[in-house]
Order: sequence, then structure tokens, then C-alpha cells
Amino acid sequence: MRQDIFDEREYHGRMERTQSRVREEGFDAVVVADPANMNYLSGYDDWSFYVDQAVVITPDRDEPVWIGREMDANGARATTWIAESSIRSYSDDHVHSHH
Repeated sequence: MRQDIFDEREYHGRMERTQSRVREEGFDAVVVADPANMNYLSGYDDWSFYVDQAVVITPDRDEPVWIGREMDANGARATTWIAESSIRSYSDDHVHSHH
């Protein structure tokens, strides 16, 4: 069950402002890994900040892509407005891997 703190329109406005800046700077994408900034853009709220996770913003997608550990994907499903197709997870054997 998803729990939004803000209305989805608020997140879309935040995305649009971020995408505008991404275009202004000429970037292809921005990778956001700070938990507070991930929350601001997607609503993601989880305690797994000690493993690699991020949201990726591109100028041409309507929503960010969430990337994180497989066991944290349910947290993304529960706390973000991001569609299932934009929630990408990796297996636990990649955590602290040298590869």
C-alpha cells in the first residue's frame, strides 16, 4: 500500500523543475544518491541509505528511475509515486562487491 506525503502533482512539479535545470546544464541525466534529495524527488523513504541506491532523472522521462537493492524495492513501491517499470533492483550479492 503506497503512502504519499504529498500529492503526486507536487512530485511532478519537482521533476519538471529538475528536468528544466538538467536541460539548461546540457546533462543527459542526473544521478541523485543523497537520501533527502531522493525523498524530495520521489518520496522514497527507507532506512537502507547505507547501501548503494539512487534515483536517475533524465530530461525525457516523466518520472525518475529508482535503483536499489532488491530487498528495498518494496520500500520504493510503498513510498514513491514511481511506476513499477521504473523501479530497478539489484541482488544482495552486489552489496559491497568488488565487481
